[in-house]
Amino acid sequence: MEPGQGSNRSDSLKDHPQFQLMPHRIQDWVAASPNATAAFAEFFERRGRFEPTADTGLPYYRPSDKPAIVVDESQWNGLREPGAAEYPQRHLFGTLAHEIGHDRYNTGNVLFKGGGADDYVRYRAELEAQAIFTAFPIFKDLERDPAFKKDFPFNSIGYLNGIELAPMYKQWRAGEQSEEAIVARIAARVPDTPFSLGNPPPDLDHDGAVTHRDAYLRDYQQLIRQRPELAEPAAAQTRLDSQPAQHLAAADRAMLERIKDGSLKALQAAGKSIDEASLDRLGHALLAECKDARDRYPAARAYAYAANALSRVDHVVLSNDGQNLFAVEGRLDDPAHKRAMVGVADAAQTPVAQSDGKLAAAQAHIAAEQAQPQPLQTRAVEPPPQAVAAR
Repeated sequence: MEPGQGSNRSDSLKDHPQFQLMPHRIQDWVAASPNATAAFAEFFERRGRFEPTADTGLPYYRPSDKPAIVVDESQWNGLREPGAAEYPQRHLFGTLAHEIGHDRYNTGNVLFKGGGADDYVRYRAELEAQAIFTAFPIFKDLERDPAFKKDFPFNSIGYLNGIELAPMYKQWRAGEQSEEAIVARIAARVPDTPFSLGNPPPDLDHDGAVTHRDAYLRDYQQLIRQRPELAEPAAAQTRLDSQPAQHLAAADRAMLERIKDGSLKALQAAGKSIDEASLDRLGHALLAECKDARDRYPAARAYAYAANALSRVDHVVLSNDGQNLFAVEGRLDDPAHKRAMVGVADAAQTPVAQSDGKLAAAQAHIAAEQAQPQPLQTRAVEPPPQAVAAR
């Protein structure tokens, strides 16, 4: 969705129950910014919600089928009171302008393609930088708002301090540096910022400080334990794509053809073109995701493959912004339907061999689970809040 379209959605956004839960001045600022309106409208359309929780501290985004922005219950309720002071609402708004960026830039939407620990640190830092930059266009929309005429709450965005972010904003606003250049500068700083959140990692790089680099290294170690093939550089995985795709069972071939046919129709209906090779990669990636969606919940301690896998594809749906593609088993209006999701751009570049390897591993897990005694066949519970939380 183009940022300018947000203004056309302002009225419907204001009627949304989750929007009405926001502190009143924050509601005003979101509605006044086309970029914020578009971002929060998409978040709510994906069943996103605010989740007030005791002693949370800083807000953070948690991806899932029902994504959430977790906020401190006491602060949230206090700012919703009539007559609540404007200054702390400005501060919270700055943080939310960053966190809503994670609705697009998170490890479930933008997948790691593979590589070493340093590659993974860069990948995570770039995601964080993209989410942080989300606040810049939102602030630009509000330059004439009396609450922001003097300055913006750069100190509340997160990771970098206001002294660093304010000059970057001015350079971007003046056209002196592109979005890509600003994002790269932010990403270069993110890994070495002090880690001040809950569940701190050990000092894995042994530099005497606990930073976000250590947290990313911890996540990388866990990811490679679960997906050892991702330790291979992305280029090496791409070379495998020229080899014949792994043999698929008849049921999987049928699902693949249904996915590819539905994907092509959905993309064409949205005015998007795709070449045959990219469509094939996209189809294989979404098929693998139908059988194994663990990438969206990398820290989940238990995942029931058989219970969560799609056994058929009834619908293939493109998100409103054209970024994500969904395979759905069941009626679209049934809250109990199953679905799998991939980011179109990433999936269209994922090597077929990589997707088929993921599919084969998932099918082995499914077969093992189905061989267990019936009482053990239970549906996986929703992963814990820290599963893929982004701050």
